Amino acid sequence: MKETIKTILKYGATLIAVVVLAGFLRGYVFTVISVSGDSMKPTLHDQNLMILNRMSYSLHDIERFDIVVVETPANFIIKRVIGLPGETVRYESGMLYINDEPVSEPYIVDQVEQYTLDFELADIPGGYMIIPEGQYLVLGDNRLVSEDSRAIGLINESQIIGKTNWVVWPPKEIKIAE
Repeated sequence: MKETIKTILKYGATLIAVVVLAGFLRGYVFTVISVSGDSMKPTLHDQNLMILNRMSYSLHDIERFDIVVVETPANFIIKRVIGLPGETVRYESGMLYINDEPVSEPYIVDQVEQYTLDFELADIPGGYMIIPEGQYLVLGDNRLVSEDSRAIGLINESQIIGKTNWVVWPPKEIKIAE
């Protein structure tokens, strides 16, 4: 009888520890998020489920082309980091220029609906010459329908809640999005 109680307590304590650890990981490290809308097509699709890594930027710097989840006053959005602090950014004739150097965007599919209209930092809300420290320019991959930095302005680093690139649903679309 004593052995049975000890065994039950041992397994019960283990189960509680596993549940607490899983809750911590889900709340503070990894979270499942859903893509809403078509602004990241063709890379991501509406209703894709993804894993958000909330700790990634505690360990690494935010890098150009990272896919990030941004908290805005209205909602959470998924966008791609294009411009980093201290840089100039412009689009001219469908080409991205960072500090006046052309930069290839391999994730943009060469289709009419994927092009980017000409703009420069001075054209976005707030009108900038360079991206200030602690701020980022983010864009959706489907530029014609994306509400991004061109409409809402630069994003503060504190608004970026994590990096996401693991698509886990639906099964036929499981991948690491680049």
